[in-house]
Amino acid sequence: MPLFPNARPSVVFVFFALLLDVMSLGIIIPILPMLLTQMVSGDTAQAAYWYGLFALMWSVIQFFAAPFWGVLSDRFGRRPIILISCFGLAVDHVLTALAPSILLLLVARAFSALFSANFSAINAYASDISTPERRAKIYGIIGAAWGTGFVLGPALGGMLGNVDVRWPFWLAASLTFLNALYGLFILPESLKMENRRPFTWKRANPFGSLQLLRHHRPLWPLMSINALYFISHYALTSVFVLYTSYRYHWNAHQVGLALTYTGILNVLVQGVLVSRIVKKLGEIKSLTIGLCAASIGFFLFASASTPTMFYVGMTVFSLIGLTTPALQSLMTQTVGPQDQGALQGTSGSVNAMCGFFAPVIFTTLFGHSLNVLPGAPYYVSAFLCLVGIVIAWRIAPQKIA
Repeated sequence: MPLFPNARPSVVFVFFALLLDVMSLGIIIPILPMLLTQMVSGDTAQAAYWYGLFALMWSVIQFFAAPFWGVLSDRFGRRPIILISCFGLAVDHVLTALAPSILLLLVARAFSALFSANFSAINAYASDISTPERRAKIYGIIGAAWGTGFVLGPALGGMLGNVDVRWPFWLAASLTFLNALYGLFILPESLKMENRRPFTWKRANPFGSLQLLRHHRPLWPLMSINALYFISHYALTSVFVLYTSYRYHWNAHQVGLALTYTGILNVLVQGVLVSRIVKKLGEIKSLTIGLCAASIGFFLFASASTPTMFYVGMTVFSLIGLTTPALQSLMTQTVGPQDQGALQGTSGSVNAMCGFFAPVIFTTLFGHSLNVLPGAPYYVSAFLCLVGIVIAWRIAPQKIA
């Protein structure tokens, strides 16, 4: 009897698990700075200091937690790890809502970073339940969940935050708890017993997990593209508000509209176009199209003299949504089913490492080039995507399979 006679409930859970996780995180994005400012009696400079500390702590914990959860799921299966992290997140959001001081809020956010690193187990689950032919489609659905969550989350958080700054955390806790209950009763296990591997700390720590690259050489170019993609993408998130406020004098409402537009495009690309394009063109060509769109989009961002041209850039840039599903599909084909969790953990660690330095580099570059070339961070990102294209075209499909 097949392990998944009908994979639809599993696919639905993967979508909603990520959707609700990302929504719960997105709900908090516009609220956490407000809560910190409230806790330091309205001192904006102090709030900015604490917010930076929170962001750094988040990246460090994710760096260590992603491979831990991934390798743990290779040993005990995906289901228990996903459920533990979902219930843990629900409890953590409650603690965040009740935190009476910044130090306790810091502890709560540390646990949130730990449990939200469950994407390594969820991505491994997605790989388990899909065939190589359908893998890009599944990862497209995952991308659509991320896009939808980041459209709905901040909007809900902003509305509730206007009533009470702690209400969004209660909503995040409720959504995550409902998702955990859904998984408890619906989610089947995806990893067969014969494909499980013993847990070792060597594989579970981020430095040891990178050994996976040494044993699977085809992963090197793919992980390099992954790193270039994430570094370049940080230019968008790090200086977007600063850049558009400086160049186009956008206010918070206009920035919100632009982010909503970006999120809607992302959902359309990853939820509708990915499976069709990858099926017709294959992963390598789809990956290349995504990186080309990103490079052109970044160039348009940097050179757009009007908001209309910037929106044109966002429209072109949306095809970057092809990149992650195609790349994930290629990477999962380089390792066996017993190493899918370790692979996702390694990928998560690499992404977290990018998060250590990329935002600082791009914000510093923006500050130094402000009066000469304010679009400099986006020009650099366009170049990084071009490097990714060169690497992609050097990869022969037969070397990946």
